[in-house]
Amino acid sequence: MDSQPEINDRMRIILVDWLIDVHTKFDLSLKTLYQKINIIDRFLAVKAVPRRELQLVDDFVCISDSAFTHEQILVMEKIILGKLEWTLIMPTPYVFLVCFIKASVLDQELLVSFHSTIGGEKLKVLYRKYSDPHRGAVTVLLLA
Repeated sequence: MDSQPEINDRMRIILVDWLIDVHTKFDLSLKTLYQKINIIDRFLAVKAVPRRELQLVDDFVCISDSAFTHEQILVMEKIILGKLEWTLIMPTPYVFLVCFIKASVLDQELLVSFHSTIGGEKLKVLYRKYSDPHRGAVTVLLLA
């Protein structure tokens, strides 16, 4: 992010939060989410992106409420693929997390401590997702 003149870490966090919302809405696999974030991070490391185009880095016409045209999205995809030299599949933390979760016992206090550093009220999608009892209701523990 140091090479980005118009984008800061906070904007990337907001984009990732939005991606999680889209991921949840369309019930995509976690592997897809991790790959998407990996591609975005690698692209942002090699190409300066204007602030107004940040969401276009990962967007669809229907999801963006027609904020971008089909052609604009295709041009951005071509730029991303070119900058990444068509290397899309990379190891992500997802594979290691799956192995770790299978090998460890769920420690809610460890999860609460981790999620308390995120900065709650601004990341509503993350809080909503992790208030689900199937995910240990970590955010409920944070607010208690």
